Amino acid sequence: MKFIITLFVALFFSAPVWAVDVQMGSNGNLVFEPNEVTISSGESVHFVNNMLPPHNVIVEGRPDLGHESLAMLPGEEFDVVFTDSGEYTYWCAPHKGAGMIGTVHVN
Repeated sequence: MKFIITLFVALFFSAPVWAVDVQMGSNGNLVFEPNEVTISSGESVHFVNNMLPPHNVIVEGRPDLGHESLAMLPGEEFDVVFTDSGEYTYWCAPHKGAGMIGTVHVN
């Protein structure tokens, strides 16, 4: 029984901590899916490269939050932590002109 409890605790505390997944290039389209999310202050958005690389995340007016490095392969992922409440517009630099833009609402 002690082993089961220890295993459960280890799995619980080792689980990734992010509020929401956002797919980049979802289903072969130049979009973020979903393109609008709401999280609480201190939580992160987990970005996953789905298809049609390269993709990155540039946060308007907040270069400290962006992830300028390009995700080149499907499955590449990274987290962006939003510590301050507000609305954040972000985009994929290579595909902004194609409309690959999203919004994070932080409560």
